[in-house]
Amino acid sequence: MLPEPSLLELQNRMRSALLGGDVTALLGGVVADHIGPADRFASYSNNYEAGLAEVLAAAFPATSRLAGAANFRWAASRFALAHPPSEPRLLAYGADFPAWLAGFAPAENSPWLAEVARLEWARNEALFAPDAKPLKAEALTGVPPEQVPGLRFTLHPSLRVVRSAYPIHDLWLGEADPAAVLAEGAAQAVLVLRPAWQVVQLPVARGDAALLAALGAGASLAEAAGAALAETADLDLQQTLFGHLVRGSFAAVQQPET
Repeated sequence: MLPEPSLLELQNRMRSALLGGDVTALLGGVVADHIGPADRFASYSNNYEAGLAEVLAAAFPATSRLAGAANFRWAASRFALAHPPSEPRLLAYGADFPAWLAGFAPAENSPWLAEVARLEWARNEALFAPDAKPLKAEALTGVPPEQVPGLRFTLHPSLRVVRSAYPIHDLWLGEADPAAVLAEGAAQAVLVLRPAWQVVQLPVARGDAALLAALGAGASLAEAAGAALAETADLDLQQTLFGHLVRGSFAAVQQPET
């Protein structure tokens, strides 16, 4: 008689079977009772796919709405089979979904779906990002004018910028027919931020997005301004910077060494 498999062995067999592997080794050790082994496993398999599809639907509500709930859940169940959770925190599940959706053949005629999903995951990241006290405009009081170009800002840890060739903010809002939005809309860059208790988002100029990207990479204000103006020549840098200070986009500022 073969030895009974250990709990770890049973768990590994179950995981393999749930992800599309061979179920023979697993079913051979399942007691039939009133329900056959295959039916018992099918119940677990269905619950696994449906449960993760629910998690994804909660993380990507706008994507689900745009795709259609039934279509989204079918796609989500396919994703779940190929990408099981890598850590025991379902709130962190779905980071790979936008990129996967971009390569999902049935969605190839709607590439904007994956772009909306990218925006939604940025919102999810912002929601669970570390807390930080936003930098106030008063922090710049007294900075000598000649030092302003050398200032280096630390972005708030929740800040994300999503740049897309599609009107993703307008699609996410869902205030108009998607076909009309796509027909009339243009490329959008969207700022996502959670300076306090609520995630906020708003479309920003491409130059503003470039400004934040440069500052986030450690550039000085003067260097970041150059990148911003290269994207949007008529960008009002003073008003843009003030808006970020009011909004809470920064967590700290460092003055140049004298």
